[in-house]
Amino acid sequence: MTPDDNKEENPAAKGLQLFSKPESQGLEKQLIRQLNKDLSMCGVNALIDEEFSPGEVVRRLKQILDGLVKDDFQVFLNLLYRVDVPQSKMSRSEDSSFSDYIERSTYELLKREWQKVWIRNRIR
Repeated sequence: MTPDDNKEENPAAKGLQLFSKPESQGLEKQLIRQLNKDLSMCGVNALIDEEFSPGEVVRRLKQILDGLVKDDFQVFLNLLYRVDVPQSKMSRSEDSSFSDYIERSTYELLKREWQKVWIRNRIR
């Protein structure tokens, strides 16, 4: 899946599809560990259980991001910066809802974390 595939598709569905790659390569726990590491490094005290199903991981990450955007936007921005999500991917358009913004944030964050895990495992 390339970043531009299915632009019209729901980002939550794309987030779940993203998990098929780590699962097929046995890297889903590494992906969750990477998420937890970056969340922790930004001072977020919410972790994602490594035993969660892909749907639960996506739901939990959405809850975390929703809370950060509403309660501590600076930590949310720090997280995106730490994970290296391009700012251009996160600009909020006038016609998008808050829910759409959280969905897109979740997808972009998961996508970038997966890239990090995949690259790390290809280099080894």
